[in-house]
Amino acid sequence: MLDLKVSASAGSYDVVAVTNWRSGKLARQLWFQDELGLPPGRYAVFDFWNQKFLGTFEQAMDVEVASHDTAVLAVHPAEDHPQLLGTARHISGAFSIDALKWDNAHSRLEGRSTTIPGTPYTLWIRVPAKFTMSSAKAASNNRGVEVQLIQSGELLRLTIPGQQNLVNWEIQFRSPPKN
Repeated sequence: MLDLKVSASAGSYDVVAVTNWRSGKLARQLWFQDELGLPPGRYAVFDFWNQKFLGTFEQAMDVEVASHDTAVLAVHPAEDHPQLLGTARHISGAFSIDALKWDNAHSRLEGRSTTIPGTPYTLWIRVPAKFTMSSAKAASNNRGVEVQLIQSGELLRLTIPGQQNLVNWEIQFRSPPKN
């Protein structure tokens, strides 16, 4: 197992690689505090290779790795609002994110990304059940950029065509009224 500690504009989280060098499936538990040195809490886990949100976990999670394969998991502290889990640009999820901010007052996730011209760029965002995505937009060099959205459960996939210049993007959410 390898553990990459990430602290960047995309946030502070771990990218964990669990490799199975043997024939046959590997099944094991991944302990957040004992193996990764993380503080007690809830963690949102994204499977990078399968582009799948695995859920939120507290102390540990079960991991299965196929024969001669590697699972790459982004382990983020679970937020109570929408949060970025990964990008298609780099396995670390941090390489292309130049800025990232959750605007609590307006229930909006916004960021700025470096993309590759002509190459689709995807962001994977966890949307807790109490939030609903209402709109999304992106712009580069003050011109609108096409946005494609697919949501399955708590995972929202936002894809835009890569641009020559930085891309500013934002996703607006509706949340329950604050008490």
